[in-house]
Amino acid sequence: LAHDPLKAKQLFERYSAAFSAGYRDRYTPAAAVEDIRAIESLSSQKPLSVEFYPIADDGTASIGLKVWSYNRTIPLSERVPILENMGFRVVDESTYDITPSMQEKPDIWLNDMLLERADGGSVDAAQSKPALESCLVMVMRGVAENDGYNALVLEADLLWRDITLIRALSRYLRQIRVAFSQDYMWMTLRKHSSIAAQL
Repeated sequence: LAHDPLKAKQLFERYSAAFSAGYRDRYTPAAAVEDIRAIESLSSQKPLSVEFYPIADDGTASIGLKVWSYNRTIPLSERVPILENMGFRVVDESTYDITPSMQEKPDIWLNDMLLERADGGSVDAAQSKPALESCLVMVMRGVAENDGYNALVLEADLLWRDITLIRALSRYLRQIRVAFSQDYMWMTLRKHSSIAAQL
């Protein structure tokens, strides 16, 4: 981060005692600076920020996910079903309460998760990162639906808007009395992801 001296001093005062001992044991100062960047972007109008990141020295089988939330922690019971529908399995997670000193800034919660693909495949974090982040945010905000079609982000390199179109086509097929259920259709498209991408 590059800030003028006054802004840098304000940030230092705001965050010098904000991080718990557990957080400081796990993360480097450079990681804390990146977390502060995400935290500073949060507000009551934008209460959520997410970041998928590669796991160093672990090949491509695992991927990390940070979720920052404004003024409330997001329970596992909300996060896990969304991530499972996106094709992930949650392997581990840690939660941290970050408390900036200035009163107008409420507590921030950081959930840091270790994920694996449910099908055992690899994850290209660099390639999939923007699409995964936008899909997760849109589902958590209630803009996009939470169902098995969302795994097409991983399996077919589709964006959440593309998946919305495929979901609409599938529902149209149900309206014209195609016998297959929605679950059957998304499972089939996930198995044949190249066809989903062509659609």
